[in-house]
Amino acid sequence: MALDLSAAVRAATGWPVADYLERYETLAEELAFPTPIRVAWGLAADALRAHAPAAYQLLELCAFLGNAPVSWRLLWGARMLPLPAELARTVGIERRLKAALRLIGKYGLADLDPPGEHLIVHPLVRGMLGQGLSSERHGTLLGTVRGMLAAADPGDPDDPAGHPRYAELTPHLIHSDVLGAGTEEIRQLVINAVRYHYAGGDYDSSRALAAAAVARWRDTLGEHDEQTLLASFHLANALRAVGRTAEARLLNEQTLRAQREVLDGDDETTLATANSVGADLRIRGHFGQARQLDGDNLVRYRRLFGESFPTALRCANNLAADLRLLGDFRGARTIDEQTLRQRQAILADGHPEILSSRAGLAFDLFGLGDYTGAGEVLAAVRGEIPEDHPFALWAARVAAMAARRRGLPEGVSLAETTATLTRRRFGDLHVETLAAVVTLANAARAAGDPDRAHELLERAVIRYHSVLGDDHPFTLAASAGLAGVVRASGRHGEARRIDQEALGGLRRSVGADHPFTLACANGYATDLFGLGERQEAQQLATDTWQRSMLVRGPEHPDTLACGWNAVLDGGDEEARHQATAALAKAYGEGHPLLVRVAAGERLETDLDLPPL
Repeated sequence: MALDLSAAVRAATGWPVADYLERYETLAEELAFPTPIRVAWGLAADALRAHAPAAYQLLELCAFLGNAPVSWRLLWGARMLPLPAELARTVGIERRLKAALRLIGKYGLADLDPPGEHLIVHPLVRGMLGQGLSSERHGTLLGTVRGMLAAADPGDPDDPAGHPRYAELTPHLIHSDVLGAGTEEIRQLVINAVRYHYAGGDYDSSRALAAAAVARWRDTLGEHDEQTLLASFHLANALRAVGRTAEARLLNEQTLRAQREVLDGDDETTLATANSVGADLRIRGHFGQARQLDGDNLVRYRRLFGESFPTALRCANNLAADLRLLGDFRGARTIDEQTLRQRQAILADGHPEILSSRAGLAFDLFGLGDYTGAGEVLAAVRGEIPEDHPFALWAARVAAMAARRRGLPEGVSLAETTATLTRRRFGDLHVETLAAVVTLANAARAAGDPDRAHELLERAVIRYHSVLGDDHPFTLAASAGLAGVVRASGRHGEARRIDQEALGGLRRSVGADHPFTLACANGYATDLFGLGERQEAQQLATDTWQRSMLVRGPEHPDTLACGWNAVLDGGDEEARHQATAALAKAYGEGHPLLVRVAAGERLETDLDLPPL
């Protein structure tokens, strides 16, 4: 590096070798520790400072930035700040600023990318710049850098259009210690950066920055400061997203109490935290409580901000999620259709929240038995979103579910890819990973691989017990799925024990008419038939069919499956013929399920789990 600096400064200044060596010796004698790099850097820095003071001052600002490339747009943000006259003149005009960056590169003090857009300053150079500053100069430059970063904040961190700018800003936040800034505007940049990471699906980075902000601001601003509370809300969101749900719940409860006391119940940030508490309730399996809270929040949002306000639409999205989890797919569909239209009206194509609405609507249609419609909703997605973005993973899982129910061969490969990407993104113990594994197990069973389905479901059930608890509806629903593959191997007694426990738990937690409960009851009836307990089995099969007709409608594919199971042993040929015709109409000729019907087999109504 010392040789590169020497060559660069000689080329920039035109100094002869002898002149350079004389200057080198002179400076080396003045330094306490004259290492080659220290001397070569000192000569280059002195030469730049003498030739172009404004360019050197720009370089000084880089001492407070991180290792990442420094965009000219970031430095351009300093034009809005009080600066020395020559520096203000340089940064105020784009061409002058870029010329100064080229000059810094010419003197070997930084690298410039080929388009001249970014300056890359070596850590050693940044360190030597910092060492040469007086405490007063250090404070002045640090304040300028913090103000420069805040001025470059594009705002609206949920808008993907601003994400490239945030990608340039966020690597420099910690090195410039913006967490210790004394102005609200600069601290808001931190909050926006936390949200930017979250909106992009980088939950770990969101959590780390939010945790640092909360810890720092509690000490400096106080626990009940508005920005401390807002950062706490974002931290809870990120904690929940990375699977630390108990911590998220406790933090949200504390934050909401403080916001209602310090602000009021109708404050926008208070409503946002209440919305987040709804997500905590969903995670705990308290779907009805979440619906009640989110419904109240949505009324407040619409009254205060209007129906198309972005956070009002997120609240509507959450209410639809509550209804989906309660099995009310019609209610969820109504909300999701409206939310999708409103988001399409105010957001650009390719916005992740449009994809979120499409994925939600597709799951609603899937729950209503319209598997073709679910696929069509997802096929209409426009814009490019990374395949491992959480919303993209959700949409891909619904696409795999719909393909499986339609009997398409790609159902397994889609489910396999989704499970792999979800596991890579979230880890083995995250609820989204477990749901993707359940979907993959369903695909494996439908494709005729019960052994793999058993392995996947057995592992998922163990992990659900660990992550969500024994009585959570998802744990019980996954157990019902496991009973199905155990039943397929002829072990009806073992399947009965699993189903009996799951059915009782589901009836207590989500009710007798919930789709989870109906699927489990359908399987339990098959267990009983397999064990020769035909009277109880027939009663349960008939009851399940009747409940499904009332809840899902007589033409829903799962209702038809329950109907087929109910008439299979009744001796009524006409009823079996009608059931067969109805299934053929619902699924279409050539569907693999019809082969099982022709063989007189009982039908499973497998479960796929909505996102929490």
